[in-house]
Amino acid sequence: MKNIILFLISIYCILSPFYLFDSGYPQLADLFLILAFILFIFNYNLKKDRILLLIAIISFLIVIINLTWGLIYQDISFNLSSLYYLFNFMPVIILLNLYYYFGDNILKYIYKAIFASVLIQVIISPFLINVGMTRQTLMFNNPNQLGYYSLLTLCILTLLFYLLGYNLRQYFIIIASTTYLSLLSNSSSAIFAVFLVILVQLFLIFIYRLNLKSKVYLLLFVILLSFFGVVFQKQISNVVLIDNAVTRIQGKENKASDTFEERHYDRLFEHPELIIFGAGEGLLSQRFGSTEIHSTLMSFLFNYGVITMMFLIILFLLFLNKPSFISVVIIISIHFYGLTHNGIRQPYFWMLNTIILIGNSNGAFDFSTIKYIFRHQKYLTYKG
Repeated sequence: MKNIILFLISIYCILSPFYLFDSGYPQLADLFLILAFILFIFNYNLKKDRILLLIAIISFLIVIINLTWGLIYQDISFNLSSLYYLFNFMPVIILLNLYYYFGDNILKYIYKAIFASVLIQVIISPFLINVGMTRQTLMFNNPNQLGYYSLLTLCILTLLFYLLGYNLRQYFIIIASTTYLSLLSNSSSAIFAVFLVILVQLFLIFIYRLNLKSKVYLLLFVILLSFFGVVFQKQISNVVLIDNAVTRIQGKENKASDTFEERHYDRLFEHPELIIFGAGEGLLSQRFGSTEIHSTLMSFLFNYGVITMMFLIILFLLFLNKPSFISVVIIISIHFYGLTHNGIRQPYFWMLNTIILIGNSNGAFDFSTIKYIFRHQKYLTYKG
């Protein structure tokens, strides 16, 4: 049964970028995750801890709030929103429990599957690019989903790189692939967050992996590269993906003052009375004249109120457990993206937080561990 469950989760990770139906509906990949969860529930006992308790409390509050507003407006969409959260809590429960029973084995399956999935997206991308479009979707329904996927997969694989001690050259392939996918999406927030994570990793490699001679050569190379970058700035900017990204970022800068209203943050001040207990998640356009607040935390606060938000923050703090530099950088990058997009309903978001909990609990992201990994070649070869 163990191998079947691990196989189903691997299939979920591989198929997760393939959106066959409209957003908001279950995708093919989701069915494999649900089936894995059902098989686990019937064959293993759930580990009862504070994480499970908090998820139960948050789920209960979400269901009650949506049920109440659903009865008031006589609309089922509120209850469907509750199901989305119940589904997205599944990766936390199943991953923590599988790790409890099987240890690193589950993490190795997830690493291989997500890595394979990213490579598949890169390989098929030339056949799916819409010529003339500055923002690509590949198999997703919109470019932001592709951008968020590239960010989440980079963060998850980065964490697992440290946790499991995988090959450094393989990690550079991950960096190149996820950067390419983020540039294809041309999502400003995703590109910024991806480059933040990558810059931190390159800094750590520079500090802990390279000797003094290599550092000098690298610094000279960066200076020379920067010089040519300034000299040939126009030619470099003509590279399609870079040009699209620069143009979009410049456009964002020009209308930065409109972002507050554009992302619907103003709703928090127009309806402060709803923040106490929550407005529920349904009929947003009909009730407020626009779609959801484009923010992970602010959208949750408005939809489910201060009390539920407090429990969510406690849950996030439990995920951090013993905060490490790497985990904090990852969290900052994810929530930077979350300033302009609501990313809380993506299962990878919850899988990422769970891996942070596992890694921090094991000390896998401590500076001493990172230093040891980079300075000992035997820990930079594939252990799987």
